[in-house]
Amino acid sequence: MPLNIYISNSQEVLIERLAEKTSRPLSSPLLPETFITQHIGMNHWISTKLAEKQGVCSNIHFLYPNAFIYNLLKQTIPDLPEKSPFEMNILTWKIMKILPDCVKKDVFKPLASYLSDGSEIKAFQISKKIAEIFDQYIIFRPAMLKKWGRGAFSNGNKEEKWQGELWQLLIKDIGPLHRAHLVENFYDQLENNPETAKILPQRIEIFGISVLPPFHLNFFSKVSEHTTVDLFLLNPCREYWEDILSEKEEIKLLKKVGAPEETYITRGHTLLSSLGTAGRAF
Repeated sequence: MPLNIYISNSQEVLIERLAEKTSRPLSSPLLPETFITQHIGMNHWISTKLAEKQGVCSNIHFLYPNAFIYNLLKQTIPDLPEKSPFEMNILTWKIMKILPDCVKKDVFKPLASYLSDGSEIKAFQISKKIAEIFDQYIIFRPAMLKKWGRGAFSNGNKEEKWQGELWQLLIKDIGPLHRAHLVENFYDQLENNPETAKILPQRIEIFGISVLPPFHLNFFSKVSEHTTVDLFLLNPCREYWEDILSEKEEIKLLKKVGAPEETYITRGHTLLSSLGTAGRAF
């Protein structure tokens, strides 16, 4: 099964291609189309445009990347809760619940001084911030969380020490069923149990997402081995621009090379080099 990538500097061109793809019916008229998007505004825009081009737009499941992944996990892993305990809002309250006991320990001194006045508002704010950081770790640093779960921390890193111990307390309370852990089990099932692939949609359309972290990109790449995945990307430039450097990047490179007169640097559009870093990398 393919992973198809469609790139254009015009959203209108991309929606035309999407309309072409979805005009080919699925195996049953009762099966929904599965669209992965980033926000509700994009959902409304896609629905309106497809209705204009096809006369009708219905039976579409719009899902955000995390919700789509968790829905698949629920179908393959028994007794998985309806909502993940590692969802940001839930995790915030879980952290806030255990913080009062944590700050009594020496390792949590950086937090203890901040929470010394007993303010519940400050406790909520810091809990929310920690939940956001842990959510990013799940996506970008799953190997580090696995190490923390075993009680392995870097020597001399005070920030990592208290974060690691807090993470241990969390998984002791709610279990290690975060996305990174569950997805590894899902990959094993896809490889070893042919029945697992039957729960996948017949095709998955990813539209209007400017950047996907490696966690999500790897997931859709793995899924594309068993079903069709179409990725529609808006690219602000029709030319190749991965090698355009910002002024800061140029200075850093020249310092590293140490021979400016012998270094050739491509200088492109300044907005692309300074504002398009994440999109360029993706």
